[in-house]
Amino acid sequence: MQSLFLLINSLAKEEKRLYSLHGRKNRFQHIYESYQQAPEYDKTIDRRIFDEHYSEFSKAFYSMQKNALLDDILAVLLEYSNSSSPDFIVSRMKAKYEVILHKGFYDLAVEFIKNAAEIAKKAGRLKDYLRILEDYVFALSESSKASWEDYEEIQGEILATRAELGQGSTIEIFLREMKILFTSSRNNPDEILKYKGLAEGILEKMRDLAELKFNPDVEEALFDSEVNFSRHFEDKFLLHKRLVPLEKKVNQDKYPGDFRLRLLNTLIESSMDVGDFLLINGMIYKTERQFPGFRKTDLDKFMPRFRELSGIFYFYENDLPLSQQNFLRLLEVEGLDPVVRINAYYHLISVLIAANLSRTAREKLVEFGNEFPDEKQEMKFRMMELIVAIELNEREDALSHVLRMRTYIRKSQNPRKYAHMRRYLDSVAKLAEKKDIIFEPIAALTTEWPDLLKLNLWLKAKISNSFYYNEILQYWQRHKKVLNV
Repeated sequence: MQSLFLLINSLAKEEKRLYSLHGRKNRFQHIYESYQQAPEYDKTIDRRIFDEHYSEFSKAFYSMQKNALLDDILAVLLEYSNSSSPDFIVSRMKAKYEVILHKGFYDLAVEFIKNAAEIAKKAGRLKDYLRILEDYVFALSESSKASWEDYEEIQGEILATRAELGQGSTIEIFLREMKILFTSSRNNPDEILKYKGLAEGILEKMRDLAELKFNPDVEEALFDSEVNFSRHFEDKFLLHKRLVPLEKKVNQDKYPGDFRLRLLNTLIESSMDVGDFLLINGMIYKTERQFPGFRKTDLDKFMPRFRELSGIFYFYENDLPLSQQNFLRLLEVEGLDPVVRINAYYHLISVLIAANLSRTAREKLVEFGNEFPDEKQEMKFRMMELIVAIELNEREDALSHVLRMRTYIRKSQNPRKYAHMRRYLDSVAKLAEKKDIIFEPIAALTTEWPDLLKLNLWLKAKISNSFYYNEILQYWQRHKKVLNV
């Protein structure tokens, strides 16, 4: 397993010596040494170890051995580490007393909890200190030797620590409760109304807390909870309705810049999702005017997504040059996340195809493929190559692309999931061969706003000999909305 491999190869020289002295290395020697000697993790390592040393046993037994080795190394690192870091010492003490509490030895656990509490307090780790004190109260309540005075003293220390932590400690409790409710609602869909009611109650408490005193951390936690509440219990229109007043509230200088910018992107995303095009236009204009008031570090995190959303919006708002400009500027960003960069290439090439700039689209496809060779195997990349070939009237090349894509589908692990693509390729092949075709949209190819390549609309335009981008604009006009929020 990869986690075991990473752990073994992360061991320092002193940790290896500790494991040799105190662990059961001889029992797991074949696995331990093979993992240690390998330059990188590969499943063939496990196949070789199994074939050479465990072939008379089952694969389940071999998996048990790997898990046992992982537990053995962790136990040695926990018990014998000489780290002086307060964080690690506290974690080690907590691990010990939790085992003792589980065994029911409450008197003994009290002594370990005292030590852990003292170390956490000296280290200034108040949140850990508070949690340890709460464990202390539980152990005292179960101990046969505890006195009321001890119990009262710890309760007083808990209240004092909570007061010192202030609102942050309370908001974290609410966040944990909300997270549990979201998980429970997913696991128990039949009881979703009950969980929704409980979550609404916690939201009210969080709003009351935010009203007491301005605290940026509380405000951001409340915003995340409001958004997550809508995403779990409401539809996209109710989420949008919730976001609009939140953005108006947060668009003030007293709120942190990174939080305000994150909310702006979230609202633009939501506006696009529900088709609230007028709001998007106003948001983009207002946001660009506010740029000078934000820190560069905040803008650096915010701008990639903002450029992407702006480019998508201008694509549908009949401004292909401005859309193209946003995606080109996005690709100029240094250190851009590879996933964002890949999406930017797909967006840009889609814009070029819509603008009937097929030769430029091919140049960008070549550039894209050279930078990300693995993407050339993806269906979307292959489809763009096919469309560009047809747009450039390269019939033989187009038919060759169709043949390769059919082979790719046939050899894929799950050919059935590409059934709609086979139907689409049949139509495209007829188009390349200049045969008569009746356009029939394929439902599985219908995409959301962020996917700018509209395969159904492109095929419709080619069959009817109309301009593909006009089909997109008509589609946008039919679906965009003016919402009263």
